[in-house]
Amino acid sequence: MNIKRFLSVLCLLAVSAFAVAQSRADVERVRQLARSQGYSESQIAAAAGMISGGTGALSKTTEAVASSDMVVDRNDKPYDIETLPLIYEKVAETDSTGIFGHNLFRIRNLNFVPSYNVPTPENYRLSAGDEIVIDIWGDVISNITTKISPEGSVNIPNLGPVYISGQTVVQAEKSIKSYLSKIYSGLAQEEPTTFAKLALGKTKTVTVNVVGDVMHPGSYTLPSLSTVASAMYMAGGPSEIGTVRNIKLYRNNKLISTLDAYEFILDGKFDSNLRLEDNDVIIVSPHKSVLALEGAVKRPMKYETKDGETVADILRYAGGFADTAYVGLVHVDRVLSDGSLIEGAARESFDVAASEFSNFIVCNGDRITVNSNSNRYKNRVKIAGAVWRPGTYSLDNSKSVRDLIKLAGGLTEDAHTDKGFIVRFDEKRNKEHVSFNVSDVILGAHNIELLPDDSVQIFSINTLQPKQTVTIYGEVQNPGKSFEYRKGMTIGDIILMSGGLTNAATLSKVEVARRIVNQDRNEDVFSGEEIAKIMFFNLLKNPADSDVELEPFDIVFVRKSASYKPQQTISVRGEVNYPGEYVVEKNVVRLSDIINRAKGFNKDAYVKGAKLTRTLTKEEFERLSVAKEIAMKQVEDSSYVEEMVIGESYTVAIDLERAMAKPGSIADVVLRTGDIISVPKYNSTVKISGAVL
Repeated sequence: MNIKRFLSVLCLLAVSAFAVAQSRADVERVRQLARSQGYSESQIAAAAGMISGGTGALSKTTEAVASSDMVVDRNDKPYDIETLPLIYEKVAETDSTGIFGHNLFRIRNLNFVPSYNVPTPENYRLSAGDEIVIDIWGDVISNITTKISPEGSVNIPNLGPVYISGQTVVQAEKSIKSYLSKIYSGLAQEEPTTFAKLALGKTKTVTVNVVGDVMHPGSYTLPSLSTVASAMYMAGGPSEIGTVRNIKLYRNNKLISTLDAYEFILDGKFDSNLRLEDNDVIIVSPHKSVLALEGAVKRPMKYETKDGETVADILRYAGGFADTAYVGLVHVDRVLSDGSLIEGAARESFDVAASEFSNFIVCNGDRITVNSNSNRYKNRVKIAGAVWRPGTYSLDNSKSVRDLIKLAGGLTEDAHTDKGFIVRFDEKRNKEHVSFNVSDVILGAHNIELLPDDSVQIFSINTLQPKQTVTIYGEVQNPGKSFEYRKGMTIGDIILMSGGLTNAATLSKVEVARRIVNQDRNEDVFSGEEIAKIMFFNLLKNPADSDVELEPFDIVFVRKSASYKPQQTISVRGEVNYPGEYVVEKNVVRLSDIINRAKGFNKDAYVKGAKLTRTLTKEEFERLSVAKEIAMKQVEDSSYVEEMVIGESYTVAIDLERAMAKPGSIADVVLRTGDIISVPKYNSTVKISGAVL
């Protein structure tokens, strides 16, 4: 297919659409129509690129070819062709006015472009511009492809013009066979030896006008198999005030069809969706009547109505009642459209019973409300707690508390049988509390009749006791962790449960702290001075003590070994013979000790310039922070103090030369882990700045 022929057809399709609005939705609609005509994506993209530049770009048939995977909107912003349908779907969502059916012609996945993979309709009448294909086989094999001329004829070799305009495909086939039999005698025999078949090739295009309250009114050139819905689809559907129930099709100044979109959406009827012809006019007028339906229905939204429609019709459009709806009555609020006042009011309300749904006629501006049912039950009771099947039951099968417990499978082994209670509502829906003895109810000594909405609670012994735990601290992998107490739990068990011992732990001093409970519940005051009992265990000498059983709320302490010292390091940097990290080998280590281990200074060392950098401990950092806060409160201008940053380390003044000369003296500073000794290189230069030459 040459590009010239392609442009002649596609430009007819696109000029009207892009002249009206070059939105992304329009681009996709034109593309779909072009695809239905058999054009490739590269051809469509080329034409789209030419058209998007405006009317002046149409004349540039070969210079303005866009890339095959991009289209351009009116703002010259590129969109990937694969994302266009998704963008169009979003446009359809945002354009929706909330009136049922308004987005029908803007739904991406609902395509009203005619399909060409179906047989030509029997009532389709041929006219100028239609392409026909004549296949001849038998004694003679031939194929003729020709178009119907503006005069209504097709030119057949050796026969001349044959007039078939206005005929259906079946009628045209008979006419052409009759003419062909003049030159192919085998067609007219009783037992023919030559056969002919006529088929429709490319169809013509028709130009229709879509006017009124649509998103993009204008003239559209469409394939001849297009319908009213196809034109509405190209025009973007009705605007916010446009009707979807009274779309009129005029032909030769006569109204020939009225399309009601609700018939298609709800009943699948599309009889009024007639095929278009050249110069047809589609008029979308403003909707005359719209009402709002809200509440417990499946589609609460606005609906366009026709004269004489009733509440029953509107409920059908909404898909019926929701599961929670009260179906016996709906409420209607109405505006008095004639402007009259009833005792000073311009509105009135109606309660429409179910028996009147089919008789109560709705009006423009009505607001119909469907109320929900009450969530109260007339015969429901509940039971919770220490029964085998807690839940909801019918009062019909459980008249009393004893019946309900039996229906729930009875009490569990841990049920508290001294007391249970019922929560019930009085006549004003205030909650009441009714206590009972569970044992008396089970034995039949006392029975309580249940009322609707009663909730019975049976307690478990375990829920009435505080949560019992044991805790471990000290030299274990997870110190401070609490574990649920279980009978038979031992000291060894909780050590293992906490991940085991650390390297610093000693088993020679394990402590267990046990709370002292006042056994005499009648005494309000605890008279003893001792509030906890501390027990000591040496698991090294007596390993059997690891099997000592714990009691609820015990706290276990695993102490650090007195002889354990973690390895500590001190760093020496700069001009020493062996710089690096040195492990502290005794409790007190001084400057001279570490320098001696580093084998002294090298020849470039400047010993007087040595310094000691020390890392702040947690306590030192906290003290400095408190000092900073105090200083900020005492000075008038605290901005300088605020800018002071407390670092992670500080410098300690040292006299390394004296420390090495007198080991153990005051100058021989005691070091601690993390210290850094820095010995700089001797620098023999002097810097002079200021007013000198």
